[in-house]
Amino acid sequence: FRAKALTELLRTLEHFNAAINLRPNFYITRKSTNSDQDQLSLLPEQSRTIIIAVGARCSGKTTFSDFMAKYETVRVSEASTVLRGIGEEQGIVPTSSEEALDFLSEVGWDAVARKIADYIDKDDCPLNVVTGLRTPEELLFLKRKFPQSRIILIDADPRIRFERHILRARDSSLATMSAFAEEDEKQRKFGTLRIANDIAEIKIHNDGTLDQYRDKIDE
Repeated sequence: FRAKALTELLRTLEHFNAAINLRPNFYITRKSTNSDQDQLSLLPEQSRTIIIAVGARCSGKTTFSDFMAKYETVRVSEASTVLRGIGEEQGIVPTSSEEALDFLSEVGWDAVARKIADYIDKDDCPLNVVTGLRTPEELLFLKRKFPQSRIILIDADPRIRFERHILRARDSSLATMSAFAEEDEKQRKFGTLRIANDIAEIKIHNDGTLDQYRDKIDE
C-alpha cells in the first residue's frame, strides 16, 4: 500500500497525541477488569465527537455503532455504503474487493473520507461514528480534518469472525474458512488493516458474547 500515506498518518497521530497530552503509550486495550482511570474515554467533553471504528469483517463494527446510539443521537457513516454511492454517481459500482481497490485508485484513495467529512460538516449531530474505512489515506484525511477524532480497532479471532459470518449468511461465496481468510487478505491490501494495531488509540477485543462485548464498550 501507499508508504507515504502511512508515514504521514503515523506522524499526524504522534502530533495529536502530544498535543492533547496523552501518555506516550496510547495504544490501550479496553478490558472489563480495567479501572476507569486506565481508560481513554470514548466520549470526551466537546461539542462534536468523531469515532472511527476499524476492523476486519464480522469483528463487531456495526454492533459497535448500534450500541453507541444509546448515548445520544448518532450519525453512522459506513464506508462501503458511501463507496457505493460514489460509484453510482460515477456510473460504476464496485461489487468486489478487487473492483473497489481499482475504483479507489481512480477516484482517489481518500474519496470516501472526503464524502463522509461533507456529511459531518453539514450536520450538527454531536456523535459521529465512521465504520469500515480501509485505506490509510482515508484515516489521514479525517484525522487532519477532525483532530479530535479517535481511531478504535475492533478485533476478534478469525475463527470466531468466520462463525459469525456463517450465522449471518450474508455472502455464500465465503462458505469455508480458507475462502474467508483469503477475503481477509484482500481487505488488508487496502492498507488500514495492515497497520491497525499500530495506529489505534483504543482497542476492543470482541471474542466473547454479545453482552460481554457491550460491557467492554460501556466501561
